[in-house]
Amino acid sequence: MGVTVNGEVGLHAIEFSEAIAERRVMSKQAAEHHQRAAEHHEQAARHHKEAAMHHEAGKHEMAAHHAHLAQGHHAHATHHAAEAAKSHVEHHGKASSAHA
Repeated sequence: MGVTVNGEVGLHAIEFSEAIAERRVMSKQAAEHHQRAAEHHEQAARHHKEAAMHHEAGKHEMAAHHAHLAQGHHAHATHHAAEAAKSHVEHHGKASSAHA
């Protein structure tokens, strides 16, 4: 199976191996994007909590500062989430409608 008469690995076996290796790399990239998105969401939540505390204390400039930082982390999280989804679609096919 996959071996030719002269002992060389068949072309289909090589292409299959390369496809598997590429999927593993892309799966790792998708996982990394999911992890980064989660980290940014956590950082955004932390800054929102800080903003709320400063606002309640009347420190509106600090509240605005933390709200701005939270917004930046939200933007980064959104980027990483989109890249993870893009990676899934590109390398695993269309998203299943069962999860929509």
